[in-house]
Amino acid sequence: MFKKIKYILLILAILILTAVWIFDGDKKDSSNLEEPKEPDTAIKAFQLIEKIYSQAKNGMLENLEVKVGKSQYDEVTKRLGNPLRIDRTVVGPFIIYNEPEITIGFQRGWVYDYGLTRKP
Repeated sequence: MFKKIKYILLILAILILTAVWIFDGDKKDSSNLEEPKEPDTAIKAFQLIEKIYSQAKNGMLENLEVKVGKSQYDEVTKRLGNPLRIDRTVVGPFIIYNEPEITIGFQRGWVYDYGLTRKP
């Protein structure tokens, strides 16, 4: 009697495992067939990096009409208004803006460095 129950349980376990394996395999195969909903993000990221790099080589940031080596202090303050604060350093002043969030460094009145600032 116990042998029959043992064999029945063994066969039942094998059937359950086989069913799970078959149905789980179907889900994995069908998920591979779905088309991606978004365009390839790696290509978008690469294009964005190329654009930023190209602008940086020319001393520019996107949506900012200030250019390294070509813009002067007065021109910057006319376009962007009064800065939030000015940090004086040995190299020259750095002006900090909130809108846009940017820090611009000057040497002898000319823009020589700038970058995006983080909010504290």
